[in-house]
Amino acid sequence: KISSIKYKELKKSTELIKGSMDKLHITPELKSKLRAELITIDVQISQPKPDVDVIRECVGSIRSILEMATDSLLVRRLMSQLINL
Repeated sequence: KISSIKYKELKKSTELIKGSMDKLHITPELKSKLRAELITIDVQISQPKPDVDVIRECVGSIRSILEMATDSLLVRRLMSQLINL
């Protein structure tokens, strides 16, 4: 189970990533996938009983997408914000 504090941290991380999406050097397809993963996390967090496995999958996918970006300084900053679930 993930604590409500972790959900708040995750929400902050997803907001930071959303705010940085225009600066990421990734393909439009990857941006679309990233956006979908962020939406899925938001939906899960808003549920009375979030599915931790779905959230973990999304976080893993987001990390993979960020690793493909060419702007390493921004990516390192965003990756450091993702909590370990």
